[in-house]
Amino acid sequence: FPMLGQIALLLFAGYRYGFSLISSACNYHGMSWQEIRVWSHKNHGRILGFGITSYILLLIPFAILFVLPGITLGGILLYHDYQEEQKSLSSKNS
Repeated sequence: FPMLGQIALLLFAGYRYGFSLISSACNYHGMSWQEIRVWSHKNHGRILGFGITSYILLLIPFAILFVLPGITLGGILLYHDYQEEQKSLSSKNS
């Protein structure tokens, strides 16, 4: 099973990379680390998909020059999507 280690690395590195990009935007907007952890456990798939895609794009030589600003913006946009979801849920519950 030589590919099993590569897949595990991709999953682990992708999740950690996605989490770091999204958590920096959350932290900047005042969320505590406890709130960020709770949110990340609820949105495992979203973080994993974003992180794996970002990680694979950054494996392309010289792509970091063009892709990294877009990936950073993507983390911020995912946070803003979360904020919009929270606003719509709170307005429906009121």
